[in-house]
Amino acid sequence: MITKLDHKHLQIARQILTVQIPSYRVEAELLQTDQIPRLYDSVIDVLTCDEVFLGCFQKDRLIGFISFKKKRGNLVDIHRLVVDPAYFRQGVAKSLLSSLFKRFPNSTFIVTTGKGNSPAQTLYENEGFIQTGVTQAAPNLWINHYKRLPE
Repeated sequence: MITKLDHKHLQIARQILTVQIPSYRVEAELLQTDQIPRLYDSVIDVLTCDEVFLGCFQKDRLIGFISFKKKRGNLVDIHRLVVDPAYFRQGVAKSLLSSLFKRFPNSTFIVTTGKGNSPAQTLYENEGFIQTGVTQAAPNLWINHYKRLPE
């Protein structure tokens, strides 16, 4: 089940980090760097961020989430797409993306991921995203930029 998360509540913020940190550790291994900023988020960072969160639950357990900001016009900027490593390759990320696409039909979506994160790159490309560029975010950390235009 996918539902909006109230990340301004301490318990929810802690649940988010319980999923986020292990997931970003896996990405850090893929990218061979520990320079991923979200790897070091605190409860305060989650409580005070201005993103909107949608969470995927299995029974009462948060197993994945997506966060985003609705920008000007019809632009949706995806900030985090995170799945508990125990649930990798089970369709959770795809379900979260699909839920977001349904909430904002006729919108353009943008997202970034580490250049060496081939599972994320494959997911985005399979969901209609096109790579639009690459930037260096930190030493040894290159970021791929993607865009998905309205259908």
